[in-house]
Amino acid sequence: DIKRHLALRDYLRTHKEACSAYASLKKSLAEQYPYDIGGYCDGKDEYIKKQNLCVLPLSYLFFTSAIAV
Repeated sequence: DIKRHLALRDYLRTHKEACSAYASLKKSLAEQYPYDIGGYCDGKDEYIKKQNLCVLPLSYLFFTSAIAV
């Protein structure tokens, strides 16, 4: 969802520690999964979900959860 991607991007632009942690994770995953894009994406998934809880408005989280059910 584009709103989630943009919210995470904006969050990382203004939170340097989170940005550094995300960059380190991506580098580590790229080394661990050089030919497996699925493994790389799965590795980022937990971090991104945690960050989205900090970034997205509660109304957005509840709205998307209701749709997924």
